[in-house]
Amino acid sequence: MIKTAIDFKALKEQVDLMQYAAYLGYKVDKKKSTKTSIAMHKDNSDKIIVSKSNGIWIYFSVYDDSDNGTILDFIKNRTGRSIYQIGKELEGWIGKNVDVSNQYEPYLKEKAFEPERIQRLFTYYRPAFNNGYLHTRGITNE
Repeated sequence: MIKTAIDFKALKEQVDLMQYAAYLGYKVDKKKSTKTSIAMHKDNSDKIIVSKSNGIWIYFSVYDDSDNGTILDFIKNRTGRSIYQIGKELEGWIGKNVDVSNQYEPYLKEKAFEPERIQRLFTYYRPAFNNGYLHTRGITNE
């Protein structure tokens, strides 16, 4: 049997991780969510934070530091299926909007880094020397 090539990059970018998690029974925690990261939980047994970085959906588990990554990792860590099996399933999700009972508003915004703003901040703020608080923490001027 010849396995067909799967575009994993497209899957990580185009399959909405929030929708897939909702499909698995995760609910959005609106009180803990922000515009750049959505908190979701499942029956008090698992809690994840979902966001988008560089166009790729990512997540991390609040309870397990080793449970993080892309939608591929999310599914693998919960089902134990192979990456190929996951890829074949997710191909059917590209462009598909799953009804998740309007439990979240698709307002998630990707974090935007603003190099000009960061440069302005570094120009505006100066290094702190002879600061009592820093000295109490063992940080010297050297």
